[in-house]
Amino acid sequence: MTKVLFLLLLLLVYYISAMYESPALMVLFLVQLFLIVIMFILSVYFKRSLTVSFAEKIVWTEMGRPFSYQFHVENRGRLPVSRLTVKFRIEQPGKKSAKKAKLCGNGQCGESFLSGSAVLEHCGISAFRAYRLRVFDYLSLFSRRKKLDSAMEAVVFPRPYKMRIETGGMSSDREILRQQTAFIPGTDYGEIRQIREYRDGDSVRHIHWNQTARSEQIWVKEYAEETESKVSLFLDLTAEQRSPDDRDAFCALLYGLLSGILPGVSSVQVFWQDRKNGGLVEMEVRDEEQCRELFLRFYRTGELFERGGGEASEFSLPAKDAMRLTGDLRWFVGDRLLFHFSKENLEPEMTGQIFSV
Repeated sequence: MTKVLFLLLLLLVYYISAMYESPALMVLFLVQLFLIVIMFILSVYFKRSLTVSFAEKIVWTEMGRPFSYQFHVENRGRLPVSRLTVKFRIEQPGKKSAKKAKLCGNGQCGESFLSGSAVLEHCGISAFRAYRLRVFDYLSLFSRRKKLDSAMEAVVFPRPYKMRIETGGMSSDREILRQQTAFIPGTDYGEIRQIREYRDGDSVRHIHWNQTARSEQIWVKEYAEETESKVSLFLDLTAEQRSPDDRDAFCALLYGLLSGILPGVSSVQVFWQDRKNGGLVEMEVRDEEQCRELFLRFYRTGELFERGGGEASEFSLPAKDAMRLTGDLRWFVGDRLLFHFSKENLEPEMTGQIFSV
């Protein structure tokens, strides 16, 4: 549109200058012709001097929430670029076709960054692939296109719905063990491993009163034996997950379950069945970082989310009181069904009550 208007103005100046034989208007016409040539040369120059790629190869985000990403713009020329457009595709899990998007900005001399934002709808790994750069001259009369080959991965985790879980049975078992092994070397509960901040479920007897009084924050003493408390969680996906929404619900429940259990134990041993080779696969989760590593492994390998339903081979739980989470959102402790969650009301069901195991 800009080019058309400029050409109409050029023809109008030429017509008026010829009609009235005006030297001044003829000079203006020649200047406009010169500008056209200069702008064309500038568009070619900008194309050759500009390089655009994703600033990061991988970013972390949460499902349904906006996140930021950046393009790294390198201008090797001596003139700044006033206008450029980057086109890219977004390939999301559960989507058959890629979504096209573009980002507009400019490129200063040297290195600069072009920022954008996006919202991803499903858990998994979404691929951002930049495929075309378009640069303009200062008057936007001409543009030049350049192919791009740059990619970025966006790892999408479920929203952190932290469940409130009381491990009452586990606490009583540790108390019995404490009484039975009080005089065995290496299990002296007077041996303090560390002092840490108070977490829900900690015993009042373990509060470090002196440190609490000094810092005006509640601190507790963590003993050596307490750090060895572990919980087993088996992921049973014999029930088919038919849609991306089903997988999202399972991911959200698993993430909330791990977040609710970890404050009360030292680690969660997560097991799932290897249908290709048989047997169980195990991964230990101790903190938030390892929890995300677990999800990243599932995303990369598709061990849980790309398999259909069907009958699984025979298996036995790692322990008779191990927890079990099924693909249709049922949570078992041993053979006892603790709760059957629903996809439609998952968030209030997870956060609106206290679970005792």
